[in-house]
Amino acid sequence: MLSYAFKSLFRLFKKDVVDRKYGGYYEYTQARREKKRSFWYLVIVGAAYLLVGIVFLIAYYQVLPPQTAN
Repeated sequence: MLSYAFKSLFRLFKKDVVDRKYGGYYEYTQARREKKRSFWYLVIVGAAYLLVGIVFLIAYYQVLPPQTAN
């Protein structure tokens, strides 16, 4: 709802106000539902970075084991 409000606020300052993409909020929400975006690329990239981080953490502890206070 906020994204629709901000987009229509910015469209107020355009030169051609009559040329609107959506007639109202209902048309905007219908168009958004039709245009589903996939988010799996974010999950895959995040898992890859997590895996790389775990590998480097394991390598770090193999090279330099943690020191305990005596």
